[in-house]
Amino acid sequence: MVFLAILLSFVAFVSYSQPTEAYSITASAPYKKGTVIYTRSNAYRMAYKVTSSNKKNPQVTCLATYGWAEHIIIPPKIKVYGITYKVTAIAKNAFRGYTPMTSVTIGKNVKKIGDNAFKNATNLEQLRITSKELTSLGNNVLEGDEKLTRIITKSRDVCNMFREAVKDAGLDTVLQ
Repeated sequence: MVFLAILLSFVAFVSYSQPTEAYSITASAPYKKGTVIYTRSNAYRMAYKVTSSNKKNPQVTCLATYGWAEHIIIPPKIKVYGITYKVTAIAKNAFRGYTPMTSVTIGKNVKKIGDNAFKNATNLEQLRITSKELTSLGNNVLEGDEKLTRIITKSRDVCNMFREAVKDAGLDTVLQ
């Protein structure tokens, strides 16, 4: 009972000691390598892991999404507390089995897509890759994605990589 009273008084203190005017937080340096950070859009949250905390070129890997979203956008960059991070990879199993998703747009800075990244995303119909820097495509990336009908990219090299992934998954997907 005493603990509860102390806890309630602490909560009251925190609640009433918040400033009433708007303020912003700006970081002086990127988060440490390995830190997981979250961003929010209208319908969903994305989790990213810091892979480089270099002040001149901080980078993150997209880990997963939380919430319900049909159209996922993996941006080229994210900004957290005033620090801009390049999104350079999609982690293995990042969207594995994520059934609400019908389309994905992959940002221009993504260089690597991990194993099983979109495996069994059974409602995925379209994948748009804006990255021309993609150099690594993991195993079984598209396995189980029977509804995938279109992959759109402007890069011949990226198209060739995905052609192999489509073939390996046994899909009848049009590459554009």
